[in-house]
Amino acid sequence: MRELIVSLPCGKDLRFYLVEDEKVRCSNPRVLSALAVGGVGHFDGHRYYPGDGERFLEALHDFYWLKGVRLKTS
Repeated sequence: MRELIVSLPCGKDLRFYLVEDEKVRCSNPRVLSALAVGGVGHFDGHRYYPGDGERFLEALHDFYWLKGVRLKTS
C-alpha cells in the first residue's frame, strides 16, 4: 500500500501516503502530528508511528476500517 484515502463522515478526505524516505505524510499536518504522538495500534500488538512507513499505513487502515469509515487504497 502506497496511499490510503480516508473519507470522513463530514465529506472531507484525508490522504496518507508514503514518500521516498519510507515515511508517511498526510494532507492534514495536524492529524499526522496528533497520530505521531501516540502512534496507532496494529493487530500484531505493536504501536506504529509515521516513520514506520508501510506498517503505520496498515495500522491506520485497520483503525479507520474498524470505525466503519470508507477507505480507498493504492
